Amino acid sequence: MRKIAFFVLLTFIGVIILYLMSSLRNPMYQQLQMFDYQAFNVYHTYFVLCALSFGILLGWRNIASLIKESPKINVLLIPSVLMLVFIFIPYAYWTTHFGDLGVFSFASSHDARIALAIFTGILLSRSFRKSLDDN
Repeated sequence: MRKIAFFVLLTFIGVIILYLMSSLRNPMYQQLQMFDYQAFNVYHTYFVLCALSFGILLGWRNIASLIKESPKINVLLIPSVLMLVFIFIPYAYWTTHFGDLGVFSFASSHDARIALAIFTGILLSRSFRKSLDDN
């Protein structure tokens, strides 16, 4: 019974995160249409935080083992931190400071950045396991 309640709680938290993401989407695009890029970047940051937390929620077993045991960091932390930097800096800033991203121009798509944020959350939660072979 306790296990079922825990899964219901995880599902409830996931639904809340998805609700927050859907409620942020319209105001974010409204700010973009009004050319208010500063407000758009704030909404984008909140949106990415929600997607990142959803990805971390998908790796809940790794987070639970982190709480139960002492933290054990593996090599996955390096790419997850690099991806964190990549997803939190808005695309307009990348192109302004570094020019066209070339191969990484797919990151101009907001949906691709959200998928990257979810993947980064999963990768970040897995980076606190003892080794890469652990399930």
